Amino acid sequence: MPCFLFAAGVLFASGGVGMQGCNYDKTKLIHEISETIRFLDVHAKEDSEASGHPLCGVVYDELRADLMKHLQKLNLAVAGLANEGKYV
Repeated sequence: MPCFLFAAGVLFASGGVGMQGCNYDKTKLIHEISETIRFLDVHAKEDSEASGHPLCGVVYDELRADLMKHLQKLNLAVAGLANEGKYV
């Protein structure tokens, strides 16, 4: 059964074997970092404001910015490998 993955704006299909090694790691990191960013956006920022902890909100904003930089680098790496036919 084929496995489908959407990363770096591209839909990839695998013949059911699955990714291994570095490609799997990049994909897993993209997923985990995206989930952390979503948590920061949906929960952490609001909670810091509701709790009256504005400095926590500042830390969350800085963390989000850092994570976005790393997410962008990972997405560029995946896109580059995909263009070379090496993202399998």
